[in-house]
Amino acid sequence: MRTLAVFVLALLGGAALGLCLPDTDFIFFFLRHRSVVTHSVLFGVLALYLVRDREQWFRLGAAGLALALAVHLSFDMFPVNWYGSALLYVCLLYTSRCV
Repeated sequence: MRTLAVFVLALLGGAALGLCLPDTDFIFFFLRHRSVVTHSVLFGVLALYLVRDREQWFRLGAAGLALALAVHLSFDMFPVNWYGSALLYVCLLYTSRCV
């Protein structure tokens, strides 16, 4: 029973992190919202790669992170209005020449 609780906590913890991780671009002044740096599958793939040889609860946490990240990015594809920040910004710096 304890193992199941650890697995569920790891999965939910990874999911909570994955839902919030893409919006960390608000913290960094040099990134625009929906920057390609934070709104990509990079974090999910990196997490899954880093825990590939770890314990099962680590892998479940990374899977929860990747799944929640995919959900977050899916919801970002359909914003309330398609004006302004509905697209991904492909530059690293906060400039007006972002694509």
